Amino acid sequence: MPLTRYHQMMKYSYFTMTGKILHHQILPSVLNVMASGSWQDERTFTMIWRFVETPFCDTVVCSFEGEKLSLVRSVNVNNGPMERPAMTGALKAN
Repeated sequence: MPLTRYHQMMKYSYFTMTGKILHHQILPSVLNVMASGSWQDERTFTMIWRFVETPFCDTVVCSFEGEKLSLVRSVNVNNGPMERPAMTGALKAN
């Protein structure tokens, strides 16, 4: 059964993906994170990353269009940029 916007996944783990530009240029090598995600529609999956020991909460929106993917990451608070440029990719044929 595909997930709908009413289905949500939650996970607590360690985090090592850089976000220094969105987090006041401060980011330890490993952070505790509580993450959740849900489908907004058939093509859009949104994740919320809450960094437990910091004031930061990142939103990551993944948009799927055919064989293409766009990922946009933003933060709830910052003294600099609040959103990173979109990353895009496409499925590579074998």
